[in-house]
Amino acid sequence: VVSRLLMIAIAGGDADQRATLSRNLRRLLESGESFASIQNGEAGSHDADREFLFKHRYLLSPAVTPARFTVDGLRSAIANSIDLLASPAGFVLKPLLTRDPTGELVELLGGLDAGSQPDMRGGVWASRDGERAMLLVQTGALGSDTDGQEAAIKAIRDAFAASVETAGFSGASIEISGPGVFAVNARALIKEEVTRLSLISSLTIICVLFFVYRSPRLLTLGLLPV
Repeated sequence: VVSRLLMIAIAGGDADQRATLSRNLRRLLESGESFASIQNGEAGSHDADREFLFKHRYLLSPAVTPARFTVDGLRSAIANSIDLLASPAGFVLKPLLTRDPTGELVELLGGLDAGSQPDMRGGVWASRDGERAMLLVQTGALGSDTDGQEAAIKAIRDAFAASVETAGFSGASIEISGPGVFAVNARALIKEEVTRLSLISSLTIICVLFFVYRSPRLLTLGLLPV
């Protein structure tokens, strides 16, 4: 999974402008099929994660044991869910009660440690100094698929250019980092070096052959098989 992650930083303008570009970029990337996940700290960017957890709650919940589905276990779990309705979180849990009466999603989320979170500026993630808006993207292409990673990076740059044009902000820039970027850059560097060395070696061989033959015609005939 880590090999499919790309980190994006948007610089330039003020915090509100960067936040606008971050939101526009996320929406444009979500409209395509090249990315499995686009996160920038917005509440809506976690909908897919919540849906995944809810769909697999019985597989992931630490409270699911054989005793959970006995008469006493079900009575205790459902009673706990009803008690939660009276808590401040009740308005959130009420729509889920009929779909998840034993409260497995609550048990699952309760065991997750969010840890430290990125700073927020304008409702989106920002760097510690607040000068850049941050996004975390997971590509649909495998980390070993360099062509797919290159296409994903190009899609991000194209979407950013469209976001800047739509927002009418000037001076904004984007930086992309991650294993996919390193792989694409390494391949381009290797290709450039191989091309350069091949050209140098070919010219060297031609010069040696011309020095030996001293005849353009013989040199041309000697190079025909190559």
